[in-house]
Amino acid sequence: MIVSTRGRYALRVIIDLAENSGGGFIPMKTIAERQGISLKYLERILPTLTKNHLVEGVQGKNGGYRLCRKPEEYKIGEILRLTEGDFATVACLECGAEPCSRSAECRTLPVWSNLQKLINDYFDGVTIADLMKKE
Repeated sequence: MIVSTRGRYALRVIIDLAENSGGGFIPMKTIAERQGISLKYLERILPTLTKNHLVEGVQGKNGGYRLCRKPEEYKIGEILRLTEGDFATVACLECGAEPCSRSAECRTLPVWSNLQKLINDYFDGVTIADLMKKE
């Protein structure tokens, strides 16, 4: 499993908003500058986060973005599933995949299912608040 720049940048954006908001809206340009992400790329990520109620956006003067919830209420799994899709370890376990005709006798299916569960459990056990802690 490889997490794309889209997923990694979405996490960085949400962490940036969590660390810098103070309740106000932060302009996209400011986020882009702090995170070293192009405005064009953010213009593709932020609407997805807004549409799915992870961030709130306001246009115009004094507009920008802010979190909809507290950092400890954002699970990394939720954000990555939104930007990356499910964490299927093999094609037959992808959401909406046709049932495999060999699943009943597949000796490797339990390995892939268990790995997928471990990945989901791990990402769902880490929050934005956890990532904000500097070790």
